[in-house]
This record gives sequence, C-alpha cells and structure tokens, in this order.
Amino acid sequence: MPQHFFLANGISKFFLSKALLPPVGSAGADDVPVSAAGITNRRLLEARFGSCVTQKMKHTPCALRRSVLAEIEQVFAEAHQRTAAHAFRSPDDISITNSLHHYYVFHTGRAVAGSIRYDYIDISQPGIAPRLRRLLAARSHVAFCLNDTVTCAAGQHPDAAMVQRFLDSYFPAPSPFERLPDHTEEFSSPCLLPSGSLTIPASLRPTAPIHARSTS
Repeated sequence: MPQHFFLANGISKFFLSKALLPPVGSAGADDVPVSAAGITNRRLLEARFGSCVTQKMKHTPCALRRSVLAEIEQVFAEAHQRTAAHAFRSPDDISITNSLHHYYVFHTGRAVAGSIRYDYIDISQPGIAPRLRRLLAARSHVAFCLNDTVTCAAGQHPDAAMVQRFLDSYFPAPSPFERLPDHTEEFSSPCLLPSGSLTIPASLRPTAPIHARSTS
C-alpha cells in the first residue's frame, strides 16, 4: 500500500537497517560487494553534503523517484558511468537503488526514515524451517526477504525444496508477470562451483535478456 512508502504529502520513506557499513577508512576492495558499494556511496555523500553515513538499508521494497535517479546520474556522473560500464560487480561501484538514492533524497529534504513490518531470513543458515512456518501462519508482514548469503559448493541447495514449498504455499496464485512452473525438471538452484564458475540449470536460464535489481 502507498502509505507504507510515502507520507500523505508525497515525501518518500526509506528503511534503515541495524547492520552497519564497514568502519570509516576501509578501502572496500576486500569487502563483500554490498559493503564495498556502501563505502563508495559514503565517500560521495560525505564529499557532497559533509556527513558520514553508517547504516545499511533493510532488504525491503522501496520508493524510487525517476527524477531523483536522473539527478543522481548527473550529480555523480563519473561514478555512475563507471558503474554502468562494468559487466560485473566491482569494488568501486556505487549502489544507487539500494542506498545512494535514499540517502541523497534524505539530505535534500525529500525523504524521511520510516519503519515497516518485515522479516529477513538467511536461507543459508540452519534452522530456518520454524521461521518459515511462523511466517506462513501469521502472514502479518508487509514484506519479507529470503536471502542466500552463502553459495553452495555444487549441485542443489539443501533447503531448495523446502523454500520452494513455502513460496508455493505463501503465493499459491501466480502473478501476471510469472512464467508457469516447468515440472519436467527437478528444481535446482544456481551454484558456484569450487572453481568459482557459475552453473545455472537449463530450466532457470532466461530465453531473452532480462533486467533485474539487487536489494543488497
């Protein structure tokens, strides 16, 4: 609903996480991509506004303004062009939709920090079954995030079938934007092999170019 993401006067909300960015002075090259991008964002914001941000954003849906995205592309043109030129994530990337947009509109008086009822479950951690059952039974959250923070060594993710059953139960009716599931192949998740190469099952490979946004 709009009220979760906007005030009545049109001011947008963003949702700060308790998770912190790496300490000030970190180079970012050895950090995970989301933290490295957060460090780069922090440098740009500090140079522009003189303040030092410390928190990450929650893994939730968020309000984005196209006019602000265009403004960021102009204000931080060099960093924007550098990030757009990378085929894959790089340590000097910026994270526009995840945090830079929200901190930028906050510093320019067009957004405020808000709260939202949501849950975050790292499906790479043990013991997620009770949490998924509670989430399914309560259905009391505006949003939730199932995040796999550790890639499997090879083959199928050990909890893939359980997560699939949960999603099928929570969302029994497909949206107009979903492809109908192909049950001719056993469900399998993309995994990183020990060599670091990515293997994607044939059933999950897109038949046409797709564009997706990461929330991390």
